[in-house]
Amino acid sequence: MEEMKQDCVDALSSGEWTHKALVRRMSSWLKFTKLYTVVIAELSTRNSETPDVIAWRGGERSILIECKISRADFRADGGKWFRRHAEDGMGDLRYVAAPAGLLCAEEMPARWGLLEVTKRQVLVTKEAEPVKAHKGRECVILISALRRLEISAAVYVVHEECDAACKGTHCGCTDGRSHSPECRAEHDELCNEAATHDHIEHGGWKCSYCGRDGQDNQQGNVFCAYCRIHRR
Repeated sequence: MEEMKQDCVDALSSGEWTHKALVRRMSSWLKFTKLYTVVIAELSTRNSETPDVIAWRGGERSILIECKISRADFRADGGKWFRRHAEDGMGDLRYVAAPAGLLCAEEMPARWGLLEVTKRQVLVTKEAEPVKAHKGRECVILISALRRLEISAAVYVVHEECDAACKGTHCGCTDGRSHSPECRAEHDELCNEAATHDHIEHGGWKCSYCGRDGQDNQQGNVFCAYCRIHRR
């Protein structure tokens, strides 16, 4: 939070907004002023669209904010395919955020709102109108965010891959668990040297998926004791 505030202070003191500082300012505004419970900024996923800021609040519409610090950037954004086909984009409410005076309400795409950022406040110059968002793509972002959180006590996440979960030449499993004896032998042979080093240094091998190590992950284990993923 302190880093976010410092970015905003630096931008304002220089008289110019950087894209990073504007994104963080809007994330803070949604979280602490508008009280959205889930706020995600610039999270890259397999989606073509990577929102600058997207947020959700229980029982209400999702909100998307695109941050623009130049008119050229604003014009270029309109050419993206998910902008031309609104139903393929994310956010039930969509806004452009820009330094005050850079853009005007009349320039906004249909149903988009405008947020003008000043030194002390965020001004809603034009309210956004609801649109039908692509909820499947929003779910991809939420699932990606969950998988990056270490909250195993409350949420259990199963690793998913488009191809077979195991990369062994002797195994064709797709669930990450039902590996053949040949596959396990191949894996242990490949990992034995590294596992021995980790066992000596950390008291156990280090999982390449969740990064955890220690006594619970002994050299002979097939599955990580924390995330239950087949080590590879």
